Amino acid sequence: NANQSTPDPDRERNDRPSKLALVLWRLMEAAGINVLKPLQESPPQYRLRDQLALLHNAGRQWRVTRNWRFSALSTTWAGDYKDKNSRFQRLLRKSRGDWAANQRRTGFMILFSPSVGDKVIRPAATSEPIELLSRVRQPLRGDPRRRGPYLAIANVDFGDEDDGDLRAVQCYAQPVFNGDTLFPVESGFERDVADLLMWLQASLFEAAPGLRIAIKKPLFAISTPKGLCRPDFILETAYGNRSPVRLVIEAMGMDTEHYLTAKATTLPRMQEIGPLFEITPEDTSSANAGVLGADLQRWVLNHVASPRLHYVREG
Repeated sequence: NANQSTPDPDRERNDRPSKLALVLWRLMEAAGINVLKPLQESPPQYRLRDQLALLHNAGRQWRVTRNWRFSALSTTWAGDYKDKNSRFQRLLRKSRGDWAANQRRTGFMILFSPSVGDKVIRPAATSEPIELLSRVRQPLRGDPRRRGPYLAIANVDFGDEDDGDLRAVQCYAQPVFNGDTLFPVESGFERDVADLLMWLQASLFEAAPGLRIAIKKPLFAISTPKGLCRPDFILETAYGNRSPVRLVIEAMGMDTEHYLTAKATTLPRMQEIGPLFEITPEDTSSANAGVLGADLQRWVLNHVASPRLHYVREG
């Protein structure tokens, strides 16, 4: 029997996401952070500064109060937390009269953090950690030691009386690919699979320049005729004048009875979206990685491109 004192990785997708998680996912989706564009579009080299700017700009679409937009009441710079004269703190103080009597004046910090603790964020931009009033929420899949780095979102206020120093109250930490590409993942194993899909995208761009592949990480459930599901990854493909094809990639990170029982329900739903390819940790081992890469290339070409195109890149 499993140790009941240990968080169950299988339960993550059954947990209701926190409100902060939903805010961050909406931002990431609006900014396009959860999509790696086809290489035919010559996407610019990914840089943390540019990705954070995209997230901040996406916040201009939403109003927090009648007169204040999310972008004005949020920051991506950790140094603003202690700087009372920062633009972020000055605007948050200025917004006081716009909040209803039953609302607490609230700002948001969106920070790249190599690691987080039980009640602490450790942003990359400052050596001083940010302590929280409540525990950090995060996906509970896979080995915690391989889960980071993170894109953390924290809500902040000026205390119970709304007139003190800035304090960080709650936080949701979303694992991301690395410090340059804030592409969301949910575990170290998913990060390995995302890395494989980036290799796949590059190798098939070289082999078949007319084959467009976008890699998408769905952040919200997708409705299918058999019910809701949220695949780990979707490859959105287009080739010549053929109809676009969506291919589903599922990172099968565990083999527990509970996990496999849940997958027995969700995998048929995913197949309503498109053909499904399952990847296990054993598949990605050094002994099997070459075979996996070749199989994945053939599978994509068979579903998307001409059957006469049999290129497989070795290694």
